[in-house]
Amino acid sequence: MSATAMKKPGMPAAAGLFEQMTHLFASHSPPSKLKIVPSELDASFQALEAAPSDEVAAVRKVLEEMTERMNAMVDARANDARQAAVRAAARESVDVSSMLAKARARAAGALAPLTDAQENAAYMAELRRDAAAALQQRIERKELLAPRQFQEALGISKQSVNEAIKARRMFALMGPAGAFYYPAFYADGRFDRRSLEKVTKALGDAPAASRYFFFTSKSTLLGNATPLEALAKGRLDDVLNAAVAFSER
Repeated sequence: MSATAMKKPGMPAAAGLFEQMTHLFASHSPPSKLKIVPSELDASFQALEAAPSDEVAAVRKVLEEMTERMNAMVDARANDARQAAVRAAARESVDVSSMLAKARARAAGALAPLTDAQENAAYMAELRRDAAAALQQRIERKELLAPRQFQEALGISKQSVNEAIKARRMFALMGPAGAFYYPAFYADGRFDRRSLEKVTKALGDAPAASRYFFFTSKSTLLGNATPLEALAKGRLDDVLNAAVAFSER
């Protein structure tokens, strides 16, 4: 059944409905801003109020078929639009890739030294981050003590600590925000403090981080023991020899 068939005399109500709908769409412009309010539909359906049930059913069947076909039409157009967008994106991707490849080829010679410098800078920045993280962990584990904690642990004054630092018998590591932290092993009862100070002095001008590394790292000169482990067993002479060798490297 088609809209043309419904305009025959046998279906006057249906013909009236579509005639009203013609006026309805003609009164809205442009189509993109079409907005039909319920009251506008009342006039269109007045033609069906007194129509027989079979005529109303026929109208519904036609409208359902039209709706199904229009949905298929909309889906097809949307699919075409999506495919067009994909093709355009692919073309753009190829164009951009080609441009980048040409740019890299032209600038390869000039960029190589810069790339090396950037990689070195990134590597050094990563090392600094790792060192800062390790230092923070030692502070949290109380392996490094803040000045007041260190003085209280040793039972000595700030002046005594400063004198020991100046004489290179002790050392401090710079922590977050420029604050100094002192190795807790100086206050550890397992070690003789005077022995620790002799070894520290034997390390000479080695940076504080290197000194800490020496005390806490295993040494082949000490039978794969750390200097702290060796000092705990009274091996001062062995540790002093290892410290001198370390400072001369």
